[in-house]
Amino acid sequence: MRTQILCVYIVLGFIIHQASGAESDSTSHLIIRSIRIEGNSVTQSQVITREMALHVGDSLSEAKLIQDRDHIYNLELFNKVTVTHADTAAFADLLVTVIERWYIFPYPNFDLRSRDMSTLSYGLGVSDQNFLGRNEKLSVSFITGYNKTASLNYQNPRLIDQDIFLRTTFSYRDSHNLSNSSNEFEQINRLASLSLGKRFGLFQTLIGTIGYQQWQIPDTSLGRTVSPDGTDRFLEFGLEYTYDARNVREYPTDGFYFDATTMNHGFGGESRLSKRSPMRAIFDGIRYGINS
Repeated sequence: MRTQILCVYIVLGFIIHQASGAESDSTSHLIIRSIRIEGNSVTQSQVITREMALHVGDSLSEAKLIQDRDHIYNLELFNKVTVTHADTAAFADLLVTVIERWYIFPYPNFDLRSRDMSTLSYGLGVSDQNFLGRNEKLSVSFITGYNKTASLNYQNPRLIDQDIFLRTTFSYRDSHNLSNSSNEFEQINRLASLSLGKRFGLFQTLIGTIGYQQWQIPDTSLGRTVSPDGTDRFLEFGLEYTYDARNVREYPTDGFYFDATTMNHGFGGESRLSKRSPMRAIFDGIRYGINS
């Protein structure tokens, strides 16, 4: 019963949001003749224009101008975005002005356990939030010492013109954990995943993920793995759907948000772990929000 009430609440909220948005939209008789982008010294202009609902040849709409400004803000690439227009008798020329953020962030990594210098771990990471000026995300991190980790993450929101989304993750971790008896043991984790998605319009995204994980305990006498050789290996598959019509994602005051994710760990056969846990879909959760 609670699930049914939740679904009705989400659907009604979506309908009300769409109806109220349509009523508030006022369209003038001006035709957009040109769109000019200024202030984007790093970001490519098409990254900005593909977030806009208004294009050359469309009728000017003040409501859509505000929505387009918010969509550009949602790229999280700019400190300030303004959208203005200069009008003649029948035409309007749009000017989008942006002030870019700082995109490259190096950061140190330090970890010390129990104030014992022999447990010191240290390293460096670098994150580029606008790689090549195309809103691609790239981050690399490396840590050595007592615990060793390495990771590489890359995300491309538009791999090809059909709004195909790509995300890849590779990580390695060799760490020391505490058992119930307070004795430390070594654990090695490896992860590789690939996500491909499709963006439908400005609000909807569907993403599929395939990954491979390996969990290894070198000391097999501990019996902490399902497989007797001390290494559990398994595939994982996931699917995520998102509808995000919030005006500004960082601090939304209007809009609708819905996100559903399902993930399956183990495909049946790649390790004893998956043999003992038959393939089954696990519904991880639904998140939703309505602002009006």
